[in-house]
Amino acid sequence: KVVVEVKNRTTVRAMAKLREDAKIADNSSFQDLINADAEGQCAIILDPANRRPSDQPYMGVVPLVGDSIAAILENYMEQSEQLPTKISLASTSKIIGGLLVQKMPEDGGTANKDMDKDAWPRISQIAGTLKEDELLTLGQDVILRRLFWQEKIQLLGTEEIQFQCGCSKEKTDAMLKSLGKKELEDILKAEGKVEVTCQFCNKTITYSPADIEALFLEDSPMTVSKEDVPSTRQ
Repeated sequence: KVVVEVKNRTTVRAMAKLREDAKIADNSSFQDLINADAEGQCAIILDPANRRPSDQPYMGVVPLVGDSIAAILENYMEQSEQLPTKISLASTSKIIGGLLVQKMPEDGGTANKDMDKDAWPRISQIAGTLKEDELLTLGQDVILRRLFWQEKIQLLGTEEIQFQCGCSKEKTDAMLKSLGKKELEDILKAEGKVEVTCQFCNKTITYSPADIEALFLEDSPMTVSKEDVPSTRQ
């Protein structure tokens, strides 16, 4: 399973997880790793921050087809959005690079009747010549001018992409409380503690028996004795 979450265009978090009993052969393909049963799906969900409670997030789902993340996304754009797309991706443990070119709709909007009909075949073919080492070592302006020097290019500036996880102790507290005190007490009896690890950032929060007790004390109604009430004198 692979999950990626993008917020506000410039923050991202992601995780990849295999079954505990999964066996990975040296010659395993990408599909062997994430779609061994051939029933996998690629789902993209768009959930606007200002969405009304009555509205549902937009979801597009297509079969998980392709031998790489780039190929899977190309298939999604072709099948779900009907937009021919060429994507190139490359990464190391320290850097990731990518290029996306897409054919825009010819109908509607302000489509130009003099549109270059050969632009998409030409540009997508040129984009396919981009090498992984170029993606990882060259700047975007160099790549664009090297590939599309015959085209009119307009650079729109850059935005810094950062990893940002949305986990917090408050959210973890709420999740544990939703499990119920009885289930947490069973975990404490077996393990002596409760540990919750975020699958996105690997941060672990550990709860002692006293911490678990405190979670549920917060919801207990407060009782006040007569001695605690200050007296009022006339």
